[in-house]
Amino acid sequence: MPQQQGKHNGTAPTWVKSYLLFYNSMQLIGWFIPFVLTVHHFLFANGNLTDLWPHIKFYLQAFHLTMLLEIVHPILGLVRSSPGTIAIQVCSRCYITFLICTLVPESTAWWAFPMMVFSWTITEIIRYTYFITEALQVTPRWLTFIRYSTFLVLYPTGAGGEWLCAFKALPWLPERDPFAISLPNALNASFSTAFLTKVMLVLYIGGLPYMYGHMLSQRAK
Repeated sequence: MPQQQGKHNGTAPTWVKSYLLFYNSMQLIGWFIPFVLTVHHFLFANGNLTDLWPHIKFYLQAFHLTMLLEIVHPILGLVRSSPGTIAIQVCSRCYITFLICTLVPESTAWWAFPMMVFSWTITEIIRYTYFITEALQVTPRWLTFIRYSTFLVLYPTGAGGEWLCAFKALPWLPERDPFAISLPNALNASFSTAFLTKVMLVLYIGGLPYMYGHMLSQRAK
């Protein structure tokens, strides 16, 4: 997950600090809701895996869209972070949410999906809470420890859940692909979401160690 979203220069204008505080607060609320709904689904509702995605998809879609702003923030100089690294993390999750889960809801009807959702929501609840306390300069040491330690488990389980959901969606993608381009055509080119997903599955395998190492370096700072 983006590592430095809440970090701004001490000389940042008041409006920047206020905006980031507002943004991080809204994101905290936005990710807390699907966490609570998921817990409620398994503890107090029927716990059927098929029914989980319809209950939480609005929040996952809405707050992944707003998370795209985290690519823009460092470009505008509002925070100190790498736009490229953030773009990889955010866009991969948007791909899973808007293409894999939305086009193929069958990919959400097994244990990998709630594992992914719990990993996402717990990570974001901790992350945005940390950013808010940093902005208010009231961050307790235990929160800093949790912020830079829980990813050791939550990042592999989150990325693993994404990979498994994408893999499970492959049989359905060819028949549900709204972006498919078939030959022949004027451009003499073809495209399929299924092929792109297969490429992404390979990139995930190679990219996970890199991103995990990046987070470990952030933890060491």
